[in-house]
Parts: sequence; structure tokens; C-alpha cells
Amino acid sequence: MTATARMWERSKCHVPVSIIEHQAHFAFQGMIYNVCDAGLYVEAGYRIQPSRNLILRLSDETMVGLRTLETNVFYLGEVVWTRNLVHSLTADYGLGIRLLVCERKDTACASSF
Repeated sequence: MTATARMWERSKCHVPVSIIEHQAHFAFQGMIYNVCDAGLYVEAGYRIQPSRNLILRLSDETMVGLRTLETNVFYLGEVVWTRNLVHSLTADYGLGIRLLVCERKDTACASSF
């Protein structure tokens, strides 16, 4: 494996996400651009320091008015790295996030990430 080889295969996507910086209870919006078995890559307007925990809720802006608790999926993740997005027109920062736990309704699905 070379130094640039990835441990997990990435799947590209374009999914809105609501994010809460867990310790500060600060909420903001972001966009998920790729996912893998261990985590995801998000672009957002806020820089979050590595090792901080985030609560992520997948968002579907077309269904906001119809959303019920049963359709919400929440994830707990840890910021692994951040980078400035100098040439992006839509976000200021990229966040590499390791997924820790997933919860849907009342059933927790702990991950093996």
C-alpha cells in the first residue's frame, strides 16, 4: 500500500447534513461529499478542531415539513482532520469525520468504525 492509498473505498454523494458541535451545543449545516465504512467527508462554513465530537443528522430539505422522529437518523462522529478550502465557493472548511455511533428511532446501532 502506498502512502496515498486509502484504507476504505469512498462513495461519492451530495447529501445535506445538520451538525451539532456536541460540547458547545453549536449547530450548523454542511454537505457530505463522500462516505466510507469508517467515516465521511463534510464541507461546511465552520472550522471544528480535531478530536471534537459532532452529532450529525442526515437532512433532506425536500422533506423538512414531513419529517418525523421515525425518519431521523443520527450519527455521533469525531473530527479527525480539518482543512481550509481556499478555492471553494460553497464552504470554508473540509472536515474528515470518523463515525462512532448511529441511532435510528429508539434503537442504537453501534458501529465497528
